[in-house]
Amino acid sequence: MNKVYGWLLAVGVLFGAMSCDEQNLANIDDLMSPEDSVEVTGDGLEITDVKFSDDHKVMELSARLLHNVGPYDLTDSSEIRVEAKQEVQLYSGKSLSESQPEVVGIKNISREEIRKINLKLLVLVDLSLPQEQIDQERLAVREMRTMVGQNILSLAFMHGDNVSETYEATDYVINNYFQHRDPSYTYLYRSILSKLTEMEDSTTAVGKSRYKILAILSGGTTYIDDTPVDPMHFELQQQLADKSSRLDTHMSIYYAHFAPDTTSTAADPEAILLPVAAKQGSSDATLLQFLCQNTGGLYQTQFEWPAIEDDILSDYDINYADYLITLEQPDKKVFRGNRHNLQVSFRDVNNGDLIVQGSTFFYLGGAFTPVIVRGNTMLEVLIQGLLTTLVVLLLTWLVLQLLDPYIRYQLFKRKYVREYGGSQMSINGEMVSESCYLCKAPFEEGDLIVTKCKHTMHKHCWDENEYHCPEHGRHCQEGSHYYNSRNLWDGRNALFYMKWALMAIVAGFLSWVVFTVVNNTYSAIYIERLILMVYDLKEGSKEAELAYSEYGSHISYLPEFCELIAFFVTLCLSFFTVLRRKWVVRIAEMLLRAVVASVLSFLCSLAWCAASIAFHLDSSSIMLDWIPWALTAWIIMVSVTFHTRARIRQFYLLASGLIGFISMLAWSALYGNSLVDYRVSLLLCFVTYAVAIAACIAHVTPKSERYFLHVEGAVKEMDVALYKWFRETPGQVVSIGRSVDCSIQLSWDMNGKVAPLQAEIRRHISSIRLVAVEDGVYVDADRPLPIGEEVWLYHGRRFTIGNTTFTYIEKDN
Repeated sequence: MNKVYGWLLAVGVLFGAMSCDEQNLANIDDLMSPEDSVEVTGDGLEITDVKFSDDHKVMELSARLLHNVGPYDLTDSSEIRVEAKQEVQLYSGKSLSESQPEVVGIKNISREEIRKINLKLLVLVDLSLPQEQIDQERLAVREMRTMVGQNILSLAFMHGDNVSETYEATDYVINNYFQHRDPSYTYLYRSILSKLTEMEDSTTAVGKSRYKILAILSGGTTYIDDTPVDPMHFELQQQLADKSSRLDTHMSIYYAHFAPDTTSTAADPEAILLPVAAKQGSSDATLLQFLCQNTGGLYQTQFEWPAIEDDILSDYDINYADYLITLEQPDKKVFRGNRHNLQVSFRDVNNGDLIVQGSTFFYLGGAFTPVIVRGNTMLEVLIQGLLTTLVVLLLTWLVLQLLDPYIRYQLFKRKYVREYGGSQMSINGEMVSESCYLCKAPFEEGDLIVTKCKHTMHKHCWDENEYHCPEHGRHCQEGSHYYNSRNLWDGRNALFYMKWALMAIVAGFLSWVVFTVVNNTYSAIYIERLILMVYDLKEGSKEAELAYSEYGSHISYLPEFCELIAFFVTLCLSFFTVLRRKWVVRIAEMLLRAVVASVLSFLCSLAWCAASIAFHLDSSSIMLDWIPWALTAWIIMVSVTFHTRARIRQFYLLASGLIGFISMLAWSALYGNSLVDYRVSLLLCFVTYAVAIAACIAHVTPKSERYFLHVEGAVKEMDVALYKWFRETPGQVVSIGRSVDCSIQLSWDMNGKVAPLQAEIRRHISSIRLVAVEDGVYVDADRPLPIGEEVWLYHGRRFTIGNTTFTYIEKDN
């Protein structure tokens, strides 16, 4: 019951979305664009964003480090090797390797952005700590330099009552200056004031910059045995407090505490375990916190560079991204809306050790609207599609015109053409006639005979009689197998299905052309709205993009596919089922059927998409395509055959399901194994779908050569086979009148006004025409047909001569 309510809710939401104002729909492109969806794996590198260039050749990953990578600079190609591995996850759930993107660039975006704002970062390092903590300070400085660069970072060292000059953060300074120095204390406040004064002096290297940051790495020892280390301790405290309120707004202070390791041996082990505030004195910790807070900095009891980095970047409105990783996708690579899993690994060039790696996934393109990296232009695709269609048409025609008739004829010969074996010859327990039914000449041993029916004939007589027995028609239904071996191009050699297949190929091509060129997106708007409301998501959010990528990329264009294939297939196939005398009326009815079929197919497909989302149907399920394809096939068959000579009835459901299933198999085969442009492969899917529908309708449609006249009125009702006379009479003309020379002699109509030759029925290729020779011929119940004028006889059309009414019909028997 909950699913029913969910489906009703989904349909209601869908139509509610249709009534949304235009202003709300104006921003829909943001969510409909093939953006990425990001997943963090916790491998040390967080990929926060994925962007593509307009041609989807270049792929940019915004990434940030989650932990320290030691001395490595990820932008240094001499030390670092970057590997990218990409796999596609098919709708079946399998993951397949594919052509891999190439890493073409690594940039530290934070460093570049900071360089643009004229920033200097001065790090004040405490050398009075044990060497183990100084080594940790060295690592912290290296981490800072990785982000901001050597030109921005400066170093100064403090120990005892001394503070050094300011140095550039070169490798030499970092490698050689971080050494413990006695005494094991420092004048912390005096050193901070000295460097703040230097940073305020515009004549110094640090002071010239517009934005300045003082980062203090220290153990924070300002008291020894409850006695201040610095004789001017309290005076300096006041000076620092006053100075912090007067500092330039572009200057910030950051403090990170480096406590001695509890595992080290000290003279007073218990002192090591004291809280930070107790070792510094509570007023000192408070002062340092005040300095950091008052200048927009950050106070840390334990060094965490990512937090400091985040705070610095937010202060200067820099969009966070430690690194920008640029990849290039291979040309002609196809993205079909599948989930693509991407892993980026940084390794040491020398030993191959993994330094850090990160993973993400993204969706791009769609099953019906693939994204092709620098693929062919639209004109090239259309030309390829046209050439492909012509090749398919030619091959289909050759197979149905030459190969299939030849195979059937060989089977016919093997089964029914025999050498006459004498008067006692029998086949299947029945005696064979001793003479030819057509020429009456007796058979001689060794003669080739045809035993297709009981009217046994010489093989050459069979051929001369146009490949059927003399009684074929009214008295014999089996005695026929037409195959003109002297003229293989004879159109009657091919089966009735050939014209349907060729027309379906044309319909598939037209559908594909319009779908490829127009590429409509109006159904995508409704589906996107539906996804947002069913999942209760906010437009533009990452969750919305993920949900839309999973569902919308696959089904957004499904209604358009069903709409177009229904319109063109119905329009083209109706040419064989809609028979009207006037071409204007015939074309109008064909268009009406096509429009109705396209509208119904669009709505049914859209409703199924809504139900799929409401029921949370797996986006990889074959039912997402199969059901609407089957429904569309059913709609097409109904539209093509409604009120025509074709009678499908119970065949509808079975045929539509079969067509949907066969088309899905063809689609799956083409989906992952495209040897040509993927859009051209999509054309073959259109053609397969259209041909399958055409074959089903043709199977239940009366064959065009089975012409009959149903006679009623002044005689007992009967069906007269016209096609027999068409084969026997010159010019394929059937005459109607009272004369004994007429093909159909109206001798039964004694009271009607019937001329010796009243009318003629003539065959023109595939059309049957009625021509009045004398007055007295009425069509459509009461309209007189003028002498010499002809009308087109279509299935069910009636005409009257005297007291006899004729109805033209086409049927299989």
